[in-house]
Amino acid sequence: MHWERPFLVEPWSIETNNVIHKQCVMHPDRFVGVAQLPQTREMLMEPCVAELERSVTQLGFVGALVNPDPGGDKTAPGMDDKAWFPLYQKAEQLDATLVVHPSISLDKRIEKIPHSYQYNNLTEETLATLLLENSDVFDRYPKLRVVVCHCGGAP
Repeated sequence: MHWERPFLVEPWSIETNNVIHKQCVMHPDRFVGVAQLPQTREMLMEPCVAELERSVTQLGFVGALVNPDPGGDKTAPGMDDKAWFPLYQKAEQLDATLVVHPSISLDKRIEKIPHSYQYNNLTEETLATLLLENSDVFDRYPKLRVVVCHCGGAP
């Protein structure tokens, strides 16, 4: 729901994480929690940082999913941009892993492509990988752990 407005995304993310937590408590030998963050196209990091902290410290989660293009509209700053740094700093502080996984695309150019969702994953994950690889993010945050889904796209 990252493409929705913040007042909808924040409570949705909190409740989603509460449900994930319940499943982890019911089956601790099978599941660990990875949080949904209340990301939106507005790139408001304060709610994301707060939910990451709550999910790790109160719910026992090991990390969080991060959508490199939360609005699905190609307007988010690249994952090497300083807009992401508060999240990186908190993840490093909490020893939490960030899992890069895109969501929908509102790019009308790819709507006619079968499985455009997968194509969007490929392009967004590749871009995230290359931007992080060719930046100073890991110099700034040397203990930051990032997992890029689907083998990082196509680098």
